[in-house]
Amino acid sequence: MFSKLPTTSLSVADLMSGGFRFAIPPYQRAYSWTRDEALRLLDDIQGAAGIAGSSSGESDYFLGTILLLDRSGRGLWPTESAHVPNETVVDIVDGQQRLVTLSILAAALRDLDSHEDSQHWSRLNALLALPSEGQLNGVDSRFRLMLTGRDQSFIERYVLSPGAGTKMPADDHEEGAGARALLDVRELFLEVLGAQSPKERQELASYLCDSTHVVAILTTDIDRAHRVFMVLNDRGRPLMRSDILKAEVLSTLSLARTGAVLDAWDGAARMLGNGFDRFFVHLRATHGAVRPQVITAVRSMVVEAGGAEPFVLGTLAPCAQVYRRIIDATAGASGLPESIENALIYLGRLNGEEWVPSAILALRRFEDGDPAAAALIAEIDRQAHLMRLMTLGGDKRARRFVEIAAAIRAGASVDDDVAAFRWTRDELKPAFFNVQMLWRRNPSFCKLLLLRVSDTLAGSLTRVDPAAFSIEHVLPQRPPQTSTWRKLFPVTEEREMLTQSLGNLALVSHRLNDAARNRDFSEKRVILGRRQDDIPHLALLDDLLSSDSWGPEEIRAREARFLDIIGRLFGIDLRPAVRSR
Repeated sequence: MFSKLPTTSLSVADLMSGGFRFAIPPYQRAYSWTRDEALRLLDDIQGAAGIAGSSSGESDYFLGTILLLDRSGRGLWPTESAHVPNETVVDIVDGQQRLVTLSILAAALRDLDSHEDSQHWSRLNALLALPSEGQLNGVDSRFRLMLTGRDQSFIERYVLSPGAGTKMPADDHEEGAGARALLDVRELFLEVLGAQSPKERQELASYLCDSTHVVAILTTDIDRAHRVFMVLNDRGRPLMRSDILKAEVLSTLSLARTGAVLDAWDGAARMLGNGFDRFFVHLRATHGAVRPQVITAVRSMVVEAGGAEPFVLGTLAPCAQVYRRIIDATAGASGLPESIENALIYLGRLNGEEWVPSAILALRRFEDGDPAAAALIAEIDRQAHLMRLMTLGGDKRARRFVEIAAAIRAGASVDDDVAAFRWTRDELKPAFFNVQMLWRRNPSFCKLLLLRVSDTLAGSLTRVDPAAFSIEHVLPQRPPQTSTWRKLFPVTEEREMLTQSLGNLALVSHRLNDAARNRDFSEKRVILGRRQDDIPHLALLDDLLSSDSWGPEEIRAREARFLDIIGRLFGIDLRPAVRSR
C-alpha cells in the first residue's frame, strides 16, 4: 500500500528559493515553448497582478501542478526536517516548460534591474541560484536549473548568470533547438518588460515571487511518478468555462424556449471545436472587458442582452460564426473578399490575439452590409503591426484594442477623428528606434515584416508557413578576420550597424541559411539563388541576386526601399529612422 504523497501549495519564492535544484531527466524533451506560449504566460501573470491594466488584479495566480521526483529517496520538502540537507536535487517529471519559463522571466526582470544590491535583484537571483560560498570563473556553479547536454551551459551563460541578458551567442548555427527556444523567450521577455516602467517591473517581481502559486507533488518512485503524470494529463475531460456558462444560461430558460437556444449553443461549440472555450475570452473583450474573469464578464453580458435567449441567438451564435471565418482565413477558406482575408492572414501570424475581438466586431458590421467595415479590418491590421513595431507589451496592446473595439462598437469609421486610431509623434518614437535593429529587438516580428515587404514587391500574398524561413544576414554578423567582408567594411561600428539593417536581411530556407553562413558575397549569392521545390521563391531576394556587389551603398539603398514600403503599409513616415543613422 502506497504512503501518502507529499503535496503542498507553494509560492514561486517558496518553491525556488529553498534548497531544491531542478533537473531535467534524460527522457524529457528539450525546452520547446515558443514566444506565443511564453507571452501568454506573461500576459496572464501581469493581468492577474493588475500591472499596466485597468483593474486591481487578483490576490494570487495559480500556475498548475508540478510533479517532482526526489532522487534522494527521502520525499521531504527541504523545510520539513532539520535533517534534510540544504540542497536536494529533484527531477521535473511534469512542469518543465513552466519552471524553465519562470526562470527566464525572473532572469529578465533581474537583468533589467541594474542595482545588484536592491531587494528585487536579490530575490530574483535567489530564484535562479542557490547561495554559493565560491564561484567558478565568475559564474555560480549551483544554478537551480539543471538541463541536459549543451542546453545547460547555454542557459547558464545566456540566461541564468547575472547580466546574461546583454549577451548573444557567438555563432547562431552552433546551438540546438532547445537553446534557440531559450533565446527566443529571453528576447521576448526583455523586449516586453524593457518597454515597461521600473515600477511595473518591480510590482511584477513581487507578484511573481509571493502571489504566483503551484501545487507541488513530491514522489520518490519513478513508476509512481509516471502513474501520477498520466492521471494529471490524460484522464477525464477537463471542466471548461463553456460548460459552466452553458449550465447557467440554460437554467434560466423555460422548457419551451430551451430547444432553440441549446441548438444554437451546441452548433457554435461544434463549429469552433477546441477553440470554443477560447472564444469566450474574445467575446468578453468585444464588450469592452479585458477583466474581470470570463465567467463573471459573460454573466454581465447576458444581463445586458436582456436574458439568455437574446444573448445566445443575438450575440454568441453570430459572433461564433464570425470567429470561425477568422480562423478559416489562415487556410484561405473564409469566403471573405481577398483584401479582408489577406489582412486576417497577416494578423494571424502575429503572436497574441488581442486584435481578434475588434476583428469580430468589424466583420459583423461587414456582414451586415456596412461599406466601412473593410477599411476597419485594414485599420486593425495596421494598428496591430504598429504596436509590434513599437514593441508594446501584451497588456498595453490589449488595452489599446479595448479602445479600438469600443470605437467600432459605437459605429466609428477610420475616417472619423477617433483617438483609438491615432498615434502621436512621441508615441511612435520607439518604432523609429526599433526598426533600425529590428532583428535584434524582435526577431520573430522581423521575419513577418520581411515577408510582408516581399509580398508588396511581388504584388500578392505568398501563402507560406513563416517557420519555413530563417533570416539570413548577407553581410555576416561575425565575418572571419581574413574574409573580404572586413575589407569592404573596415570600420567596426559601421559594419555592425549595417549588419543589423533591414537592408542586409534576406529570408531563405534553414538549409540555405546553413549553407551560406559566412561565405563571401559571390558564393553566397549563388547559394541563396537556388530554388527549392518545397520553398517558394520570395521577391525579397530579387534585387540581392541581381547585385554584383554588396557594400554599404547597396545595403543603405535597400534599407531605404524597405522602409518606404513599410511606411506606406502602416501609415508612418520612417524617414527619421534613416536620418538618425
